[in-house]
Amino acid sequence: MTEPAAQLTVEQVELRLDDPSGVNFAKTVVTGFDFSGRELFDARFDGAKLLDCRFDGATLSGAQFITSTLTNCSFVGATLVKCSFYMATISECDFGQAKLARSEWMRSTLSKTSYRDADLSGAIIDTCRMEELSLEGAVSTRLTVDGGSSKNVRWPDGFRFEP
Repeated sequence: MTEPAAQLTVEQVELRLDDPSGVNFAKTVVTGFDFSGRELFDARFDGAKLLDCRFDGATLSGAQFITSTLTNCSFVGATLVKCSFYMATISECDFGQAKLARSEWMRSTLSKTSYRDADLSGAIIDTCRMEELSLEGAVSTRLTVDGGSSKNVRWPDGFRFEP
């Protein structure tokens, strides 16, 4: 498999893939693309910059967002089970009603983002910087939050975070 081109830019194009599983967007800049409803199992977004993209209702189970930057992206109702967010920067995104069970968020910065009514059961949030998040109504069964910092975070009812 060839290495992806550095800083390939994808802007307002139509994605046509016969088998999109494992698609590699590593080190790309993607602006204004609508991935809504797509099946992108095990997709790689390592080092990618996603700006103003929509993933509403998409299936991204097993996807990796390592050192990725996500800004003003929507994942409403998306399935992101067992996804990895490592050293990612996520700002002004909407994960409302998303299925994020068993996802891992490590050493990431999460700001001005909504996880309202999302399923975070079994998820791990480890050593993340969290500012102005809404997790109201989120399913937090077996959610683990370890280390990191939080400022102006609205946690699910009954959940306690003690850094």
